[in-house]
Amino acid sequence: MSKLYEKYLQLKKENNNTIYLFKSGIFYISIQEDAEFLANEFSFKITNLNEEITKCGFPQTRLGYYIQRLQEKNIKFQIIDPKYEKVQNNEDYINNENIKRIINE
Repeated sequence: MSKLYEKYLQLKKENNNTIYLFKSGIFYISIQEDAEFLANEFSFKITNLNEEITKCGFPQTRLGYYIQRLQEKNIKFQIIDPKYEKVQNNEDYINNENIKRIINE
């Protein structure tokens, strides 16, 4: 079982009513039931993370857009970034990610 999936199961056990968005490289992904939910809401394509785990996601450049859409639909979500664990303030997180992207360019 992957570490990502183990983390997902732990988080879902703590709060099953939250959609978890995991930062993975230059994407934000959701897995399993969260992926199915988001695929239905936003017409995301579901793919396989491995033989047993499904995923869907979007590029990091679209994070602000999808946060806004999730909030408009009153969908409870949490960003999980390995650098910060759980992100506490979405707006600050987006600003920090944008600044890092600009510096890297």
